[in-house]
Order: sequence, then C-alpha cells, then structure tokens
Amino acid sequence: MDNVIKFAFAGLPATPKVYDEIQSFRLVLETGIAASVVERIDRRQSPKLTGLIERMGATDDMRQQALCDYDFHATLVAVNQETAIIMRVFEVLSEPIKRLMELGKG
Repeated sequence: MDNVIKFAFAGLPATPKVYDEIQSFRLVLETGIAASVVERIDRRQSPKLTGLIERMGATDDMRQQALCDYDFHATLVAVNQETAIIMRVFEVLSEPIKRLMELGKG
C-alpha cells in the first residue's frame, strides 16, 4: 500500500498550490509533535542533526541541501518513537517533500 501511495504522490506537479499544501501539512505535523520531540531528544541525535546542518550550509547543490534538510526533519520525526504512523506518512511523502524543498532552495 505504501508503494501505491508513494506512486500517487510522486506525480504531484511542482506548483505553488501543491507546495503550500505540503508545507501546511508539515506545519501541522511538525508543530504537533514538537513538544514530544523536545522531551525525547537526547545527545545521540545531536551530532547527526549538527552534521546535517553543516552539510546543508557547505554545499551550493540544491538537491544535496534538500536531502540534508529532509533528513534533518525526518530525524526529528523519528525521535518520537510513538508516532510510527506519522513517520510512515512522512516517508510516503518523502519524494514530493524533497522535490519541493529543492525548489524552495532555488
């Protein structure tokens, strides 16, 4: 089922409307779990998050920046292990999110 959903979202056009809708979804998702992430994050994630930020700032390649940006947010989503459904939805939407992150960096 995940592959069917991924395929359906992979064809989303990169339009301002789609960008706004995905950003709105991310806003709801990420702010909804923020308090839980803050409670659960520990020192083990810090080097990974710092490294992703450093790699994002060290390259002019917009695709690489988008991948680091996505990995940063996916790491934060994954910190809250009780949100397996949220992580699954985030992964299903990974390609359109990455594509739109790349466009946003352009």
